[in-house]
Amino acid sequence: GRGRYTTESKQVFSPRPNAKVVRLYKRLKAEFPLLSFCVYNGEILAELQHHLSYNNNIYVETERDAAEAVFHFLQDCGERTFLTPKEEWISTYIHLDKSVIVKPLVSESPLQEVQGVKMPEIEKLLVDIQCDKDFFYLQGQESIYIMDHAFAMYAIHINRLLRYAGRRNIKSKIEDYIKQKNR
Repeated sequence: GRGRYTTESKQVFSPRPNAKVVRLYKRLKAEFPLLSFCVYNGEILAELQHHLSYNNNIYVETERDAAEAVFHFLQDCGERTFLTPKEEWISTYIHLDKSVIVKPLVSESPLQEVQGVKMPEIEKLLVDIQCDKDFFYLQGQESIYIMDHAFAMYAIHINRLLRYAGRRNIKSKIEDYIKQKNR
């Protein structure tokens, strides 16, 4: 953050997209060149978890008004696709199988480009895990472990984290965690 320095050197979170993510991203950009996308595989969360849970779903986040069109396009392409599924759908139908989950992309989300694919930065993942229904299995004590592990392993931009948390209406929860961590 601005005015904050450290003597520790931590790595930058830079997940590698798998081949299916790259193909899917290119297909979406070819069909919808003017839309913004964030595409990633749920496997990028595995290294942060304590209780490893299998998540091979691909997440496609796009502009709210276009999410339904993207959902139908992916279905027409033969993908097993769900549009902003509810928690009970995830635990019953989605969690174990490879699926594509389409959901709205929050404006000003912290994104990075890796191998030509827009993917989430660590700050986005940490906030989304706290509030998205499709990450219900990572909430509670597991989310605290993920936060601790992420802060220990990666350089976290606190201002970016708090700004995005504010956009998702959980800024006070993240501030409480940071205060608790710094004691």
